[in-house]
Amino acid sequence: ISGYVITVSLARRERKNFLYFISSFFIRRIKKLIPPQIIFVLFFSFLLLILVPQTGASLKTAITSLFSFSNIYLFNNATDYFAQENDLNVFMHTWSLGVEVQFYLIFPFIVWFTRFSRKNHNSSKQLLITITILSIISLISFIYSYQNNESAAYFLPHNRFWEIAMGCITFLLI
Repeated sequence: ISGYVITVSLARRERKNFLYFISSFFIRRIKKLIPPQIIFVLFFSFLLLILVPQTGASLKTAITSLFSFSNIYLFNNATDYFAQENDLNVFMHTWSLGVEVQFYLIFPFIVWFTRFSRKNHNSSKQLLITITILSIISLISFIYSYQNNESAAYFLPHNRFWEIAMGCITFLLI
């Protein structure tokens, strides 16, 4: 869904120049994502400190989630998402937000450099081809990683790019 929504948003953006396009995109993302993330992390960190004193791993995940890198932290610590010891880590799910934000770090550049515009059919085709190629590479990487390192397949953004990009491809095909 995120890939679809973000492509719709970028298709409607004014293209005055590169700096305006990129900065306005990031400002909107920051305004939308950061305030609820901060409130969530602060509230549940406080609760954890009161209710569960042994919260070291959870709080480290919380801190990295504030910077949208909890997926990298969890990968570096060889975390198994479904392991029983992670049942009490209320920040475990923030890995997906990290992947999404990391997708947002490159996607608007791809959109800009393919000259994507709803008014120009050829640019839609360029974006579709570019995203499709990158998605195929990402899917192959995911399949390979899953066989050799499940944590890498699960947490790293290059292995998840294809999933978010499916929304973009859906928008472009519709």
